[in-house]
Order: sequence, then C-alpha cells, then structure tokens
Amino acid sequence: MTTQTKILIVDDHAIARRGLEAILIGKPSYKVIGYANSVTEAITKTKALQPDLLLLDNFLPDGNASQVIENLKRENCPTRILIVSGEKSDKTLFEAFMAGADGYVWKYAEESEISQAIDIVSQGNSFFMADFVDHIRQSTQPNENRTSLLKNVFEQLNERDIAIIQLVGAGQTNSEIAENLALAEGTVRNYLSAILLKTGASNRMQLAIWAIQYGIAPTPRLE
Repeated sequence: MTTQTKILIVDDHAIARRGLEAILIGKPSYKVIGYANSVTEAITKTKALQPDLLLLDNFLPDGNASQVIENLKRENCPTRILIVSGEKSDKTLFEAFMAGADGYVWKYAEESEISQAIDIVSQGNSFFMADFVDHIRQSTQPNENRTSLLKNVFEQLNERDIAIIQLVGAGQTNSEIAENLALAEGTVRNYLSAILLKTGASNRMQLAIWAIQYGIAPTPRLE
C-alpha cells in the first residue's frame, strides 16, 4: 500500500481551502488531514497532526506565514511548507522564505501549476515562480555586515559545494544535480546536508535565495 502524503491546509477563506482540496482530490497520493484559519491554529494543528506538507496562506487574521514558520522551525518540525499566496511580491512573502519556507505558488495560478508546486515541494525540492525571483533581486538589499559574513562563509566552501549550490540556485532537483555532476543521488543529499550546516541555511530554498542574492547562482529555472 502506497503511503499518502498528509496535508494541512491553512487559509482563512473557505473558498480558497475548497479550491486546494479540489486539486488534491484527483491526486490519490495525498490526503488532507485538516484545516486551519489562523497563525495560532496552524501552529497548534501542525504540532498535533504532524502533516508532511503545509499549504500556507501568507496573510492570516492574526499574523502572517513567517510567524508560523519561525515557530515550527524552533521546534525542529519536519513538515515541508508551500506558501500559497494571493500576493505576488510582498516584503512579508520574502520574510517567509528567509524564515524557511520551501516554496511559493500564486493562489490564482493555473490549477496545473499549483499541482506541480505541491508535487515538487512534497518530494523535497523547492518551487520558484518568476515574479518571486524578480522580487529577490529588487528587495531587501543585504547590509555590509551581512554581505561580509556570507562572503566569509562561501569562501570556505570547496568547488564541489559551489557547483551544487549553483545547481540548487538554478532550481534543479537532487536527481538532476546528480546527473549533471555524475554523482549518486544519495551523495548529492549528503553534500547538501553538509552545505546547509556550513552556511547555516535552514533549507535548500534559503540556500538558493542567498546564492541568487550574492551572485553565486544564476537565475533559477522557473517552474
């Protein structure tokens, strides 16, 4: 029997929750195990139900997505997080990614694109959209101290580390990176785990954002 991916949908609008559930109904490998409509409820239910994937609206009545993510990350919660937002370029959306979100898709995108984003993030990869990449380049310029700190961090990486970071920043999955670098997929996972420890990035999405911001990676392949 195939194990289903457990999903918690967090949105304060019933029509949005129903829309996401309608997409998931046609995907037997997923199971919606609950709903939440606030930051407080999202945190409580994630800890209680332990979903594999959180579909999280950016704006909620009592706060925003970054507050949910920061709380869950402090608890070392393994749940992957896909932001499903009606906002295409907002400072709080950027903050959600820096807090540790694994992907972002526009709430009003085509059903096929939302479905693809869910698949990609649930499989352990990151999902980018073109508008968000533009926003990365245009918003929140790093200060001098942070630039110096990250420069020191990245200078400690070896050539293999940099090659993998560049491919992560280009939006490639572990299997694609493995094929490009003639490595086993397990070896790529091990390298990535070590790179995250070296850089202090919370996940591959944050690593990719840093790489794009600081000129280490090219513009990612956009899904």
